[in-house]
Amino acid sequence: MPLPLRTALSSLFLQGLGLIALAGWLVYLSLTHDQTAAGAGFAEAVVCVGAAALLIAAANTMRDRSPGMRGLAVFSQLAWLPVGYFLFQAELTGWGVAAWCLGLFTVALLVVRSTRSWLGVDVLDTVDDEPPSGQALRPRQHAVGGDVFTVSLDSYRPVGHTHKPSARREHPEDARHTRCGNRRVRVISVSNMKRYLVAAFAVVAVANLVSVGIGNATLEWVTKPLLMPLLALLIVVGGGLAHHHARLMVLGLAAATIADVALLIPGQTAFLAGMGFFLIMQVCYIRVFLGLNAWSGVKQRVWVVAAPVAILFAFFIPLWTSLGPLAGPMLVYGTALAFMAVCAMGLSLRAGVGGVLFLISDLLIGVNVAGLDFTGRSLIIMSTYIAAQYLLVTGWAALAAAATPTTPASIKT
Repeated sequence: MPLPLRTALSSLFLQGLGLIALAGWLVYLSLTHDQTAAGAGFAEAVVCVGAAALLIAAANTMRDRSPGMRGLAVFSQLAWLPVGYFLFQAELTGWGVAAWCLGLFTVALLVVRSTRSWLGVDVLDTVDDEPPSGQALRPRQHAVGGDVFTVSLDSYRPVGHTHKPSARREHPEDARHTRCGNRRVRVISVSNMKRYLVAAFAVVAVANLVSVGIGNATLEWVTKPLLMPLLALLIVVGGGLAHHHARLMVLGLAAATIADVALLIPGQTAFLAGMGFFLIMQVCYIRVFLGLNAWSGVKQRVWVVAAPVAILFAFFIPLWTSLGPLAGPMLVYGTALAFMAVCAMGLSLRAGVGGVLFLISDLLIGVNVAGLDFTGRSLIIMSTYIAAQYLLVTGWAALAAAATPTTPASIKT
């Protein structure tokens, strides 16, 4: 294991242990101080324990050379930026600088080449920039089954030209250079486009969390409606819309975008509209996950049903009367949401974590509907929602790609 990754995993483990210690301290304060704030203290402790579990799970997953939770780890470290801002606002400048340095340092360790190479994340080989003069270009050939196929322009190499040695592995979607007349043109590959979209999503997500934290409504209106369209573009660029599952996922993200905008508008009507569009999204996700045999995974691990059901009951039983006329609609929506989380847990670890985070995020919205609130609730809602959507979409995309066999017909000749 390379030193940068080992250091990053140690940082994630220590952060997880720190959050567990913070949760214990919050429980102690709730039991020994003002009982009117006991509920908020316990809720914050639960959030801390959940975040600690995610960080430790991400570190364990990457230690086993699986990159599935790397995106969540990067996102969790970027969340230190708004936390640092809050510390600056509280005149805790030293702690704010430490939070920023910790987050950016760990992110850098997770994205350096040695870490990506060890995890097998989009590590590409290199090609000489300029072929010797007078040499023709020919398409590269790949063997598929017993046949040899010629692939598209993005993998052209000069005839008889020797490549510079490289330790990096070949990737079929690498960006290449080709000739257009006398001009040399760089072809942007699918893998690079996906990187750009993920980077844009991360930037918009951090900006949105900052807007929520500082209460800047203008920045929130600008950033929040962009989040789900960026994930939809990630689906379109990654595999297109030929399969009906991809179309359903994009439809679900479109409904989520409308719901996001609706929840920015005050009032009960807008809230019910947002809940209705999120229900459409849940139905789309459930249909897609069941199409990938998620229910078989649930039947093999029946215990996965326990967590979503327990969270749902823990919310509705004490707050039912406080929800008033919204209790019935919220129960219908909460049941669909919990079923989506169960299906996601039957699909994969990444998608399952996303489903549980989505459930927690939406139920924290319900806490406010019941007339309760605690410090940082809005920031927790958005951070868990953004992470949930990213994990659900990328978790589905990884399984969908694995379930789609590469055939000669799908290769350009």
